[in-house]
Amino acid sequence: MALIKCGECGSDVSSNAASCPKCGNPIASAAQVRATGTPITTTQTTAKKFKGQQLAAAGVCCFGVVLMVSGG
Repeated sequence: MALIKCGECGSDVSSNAASCPKCGNPIASAAQVRATGTPITTTQTTAKKFKGQQLAAAGVCCFGVVLMVSGG
């Protein structure tokens, strides 16, 4: 196990880590991904997607309230 630099934020990360604990950038090589057969999905990526969905839902709700109040 060696410490390597994260390509995104430059912090020291274990070579065995799947992603950088500081920024969430995937560290695993393409060979590791092929060996396991599953793509790497970081917590940061899924959290950003979830926040986008929450924002879209809030926008739809606000639009519905405006329509309801205006009587349209």
